[in-house]
Amino acid sequence: GILLSNGSYWSATTLPELVVRTADSLQQTGVNIGVGGASAPQNVEISSMAFKTTETGSHNVALIEKAKKVSVDNVTFGGALTTTDLVSATEDLSGLLFSSTTALPCTEITIDKCKFTGMTYCINTVDLTAGVTVSNGWFDTLYQGCLIGGPVVVDGGPTGFRILHNTFDNIY
Repeated sequence: GILLSNGSYWSATTLPELVVRTADSLQQTGVNIGVGGASAPQNVEISSMAFKTTETGSHNVALIEKAKKVSVDNVTFGGALTTTDLVSATEDLSGLLFSSTTALPCTEITIDKCKFTGMTYCINTVDLTAGVTVSNGWFDTLYQGCLIGGPVVVDGGPTGFRILHNTFDNIY
């Protein structure tokens, strides 16, 4: 067996880039979602959990990919960044990312009573998304709360993004 204290095995290069991500009915991710007769992710419910990463750079916490009808309720998304780290977007650590295509857009996403802390962005997307509601959450110790869209959007970018009744604190 491999000891947990073995630093060479547990280096950052062996860690996946995400803590959690959606997959299709055949557990395929990325460009393979929906291939081979698989059903794209839909009717996903995530509740009363916590996801955290201590990594930065190319690591992020969660990815909702090519999914529809997703409910995220009472979930904590955490990173290890502090107010000292968050004077710029250099670390580029996001709590929740979206990835879509025109054939499989992220739609009907509800994020309620969630906590985002210790990251560059709580939510970050330039991809096609429609009907995303973020409500009753707590956003603390972030460089920027939400980065929705950007200078270059993909497939029309995000539309119908609603951010309601949230608390923002310690945002650079």
